[in-house]
Amino acid sequence: MPNKWFHSFRLPDGNTVAGALSLPQLEMRFELLGLPNDLKGKRALDIGAWDGWFSFEMERRGADVVAIDNTERTNFLHARRMLDSKVEYKILDILHDTDRLSDLGQFDIVLFLGVLYHVKHPLLALERVCALTRETAIVDSYVLDGSPPPPPPPPG
Repeated sequence: MPNKWFHSFRLPDGNTVAGALSLPQLEMRFELLGLPNDLKGKRALDIGAWDGWFSFEMERRGADVVAIDNTERTNFLHARRMLDSKVEYKILDILHDTDRLSDLGQFDIVLFLGVLYHVKHPLLALERVCALTRETAIVDSYVLDGSPPPPPPPPG
C-alpha cells in the first residue's frame, strides 16, 4: 500500500488519487513552466520526481520520459502501474552518480523541481543539470504554500 500522496492523479478509469497538491494546483504549476502542450519527439528528464505527476504529465503530452530520485519512491511505482505508464524510473543521486547520469545522455527538457534546496552542493547540482540539458532546464528553487503569485506583466 502506498504512503500518503503528495501529488494527486487522475486515473484512466476516471477516478482520482487525492494528494497534498490538488490536480488544479499541479496543472496550474505545469502551465507556469511554459512547456508546450505537444511534447512529441522530446526527451525529458524529471530529477526528484517524487510521486511522478510531472513525469507522467510530460509523458501524456508525448515526451519520452526518464524519472530519477535518490531513493525508491513506492508511490511513483504504484502510480506508474495505475497509469500504465512507460516512464523509465531510475534510482540516481544528482551529486554522487556522475557516471550513471552521463550514461543517460542528454534531454530536451530537464525538470529540477523542489530539489535544489535539498542538496549539499547546489552549484554542482546545477552544473549536472545543465550537462544533461540540450534545450530547456527548469529549476524550482522554493515551494510556496497555496497558489503561486501571478506572473509579472510583460515589459513595456
